[in-house]
Amino acid sequence: MKIKLIVLSVMFFLLYSDTYSQKIKHSVGGTVIVLGAHVKTPLRGTVFYREYSFIMEEVALTYFPRINFETGNNTAFSIGIPVAVGAGIASDANNDNSGVYFSYDVSAIADYNIGKGATETTEKRFGYFLGAGFSYGYVNLALTTDLNKISSYGPLIHAGARFGIGSSHGITTGLYYKFGLESMKFTTVGIQVLADL
Repeated sequence: MKIKLIVLSVMFFLLYSDTYSQKIKHSVGGTVIVLGAHVKTPLRGTVFYREYSFIMEEVALTYFPRINFETGNNTAFSIGIPVAVGAGIASDANNDNSGVYFSYDVSAIADYNIGKGATETTEKRFGYFLGAGFSYGYVNLALTTDLNKISSYGPLIHAGARFGIGSSHGITTGLYYKFGLESMKFTTVGIQVLADL
């Protein structure tokens, strides 16, 4: 069901772009994601718990389409659906146990954009944005630990800057912070570096 929702969302953006190509923006690049939580697991046969901090770093390829609704000469409100997919090597804190991971993260984000990247006509070489949204992330860890499949969802805040390169392209750097609503209460920090197409 989640995969179908992702596919339908991306298809919506692609169909919308055929009709309103001057309003849709595409960015591609990478995201470094840090996922963390304070974990409390019961010890078998006792009333005691084992507590530890779980931290995982991921590197993901990212595609970020967004639709801009221009509100002025240099400002726009945008709605975007960034999709990040990653795979790599993972290990525990002591490097005693290593394996591979596969992950994906899908968000719906509304931003207010000023300057570069906000409108087609702006001549600004620098811009910035601030917004919020909701995100779902999944990680499948091939490790012999209690946490081998992780799902996290919750609201996020999103901010960043854009820098002009050439006449129409640019670089976007962004940061988001997600507050997990699931029982583990994962917190997620993402750092994006994207090329604006």
